[in-house]
Amino acid sequence: MAIKNHLIQAYKQAPWRTATQNGALFMIGLVIAACVIWIMVTVSVKTTDAGLELNWLVSEKLRLNREIASKNAQIADATSSEQMQKRIDGMGFRPATPADITYIVIDGFTGRQPKISAPPPQSVQPPLLIKQIYTQSLSDWLWQGALKLTEKPEVKLP
Repeated sequence: MAIKNHLIQAYKQAPWRTATQNGALFMIGLVIAACVIWIMVTVSVKTTDAGLELNWLVSEKLRLNREIASKNAQIADATSSEQMQKRIDGMGFRPATPADITYIVIDGFTGRQPKISAPPPQSVQPPLLIKQIYTQSLSDWLWQGALKLTEKPEVKLP
């Protein structure tokens, strides 16, 4: 009697054992599903938090831009010619006439000297970055070597 099916087990497993295996597989699947759901919820919460913070930062930027524009408008209004004239009149200033201006000549005073921030130009050239021996091409080097080989050495007699 030959066994036709090689996959038949010698004995059948106990029912409690198969129930335990099925329960363990179910619990493993449940834990994996819970982990995936936990990761999805965590990512969603962080994304929502970042989105809300971004919205707050954009609104804060717009508020600051409006405040800067308002301050610029106030400065422009305060420095307008009409406002400056009102301030001048309130302080008692009046325009100077040529008779009010007195020039004083001081001996030895040459006035403000210009500030020279750049060094004077120099005729010294900066050092070369590449040595002269490295500027020769390979073909030139080979040609010079071949010429040296063809030259006959001088024989010195004593």
